[in-house]
Amino acid sequence: GFNFLGFRLWPYRIRLDGTRRRRFIRKVIRIKAQQNKPSIHREDLDQYQAQIQGLNAWAAIAHSRGFRASVWARHAPFIDT
Repeated sequence: GFNFLGFRLWPYRIRLDGTRRRRFIRKVIRIKAQQNKPSIHREDLDQYQAQIQGLNAWAAIAHSRGFRASVWARHAPFIDT
């Protein structure tokens, strides 16, 4: 396989490279921290949900269902993905 635009490509599979996996985890932790603030408005929750959906859609390009599920379960178990 070879690296291309943050993905590791093989003829039969696409994976996130190590840098993008770490970035994904950092973003999940950041979203979780933002949602745990005491003064959250409904508009903020909608914005966080949009961030979560966008992040998952980007990572779904790669065959990463198990990786995404484990990251969300480990770092943000109460966030509905």
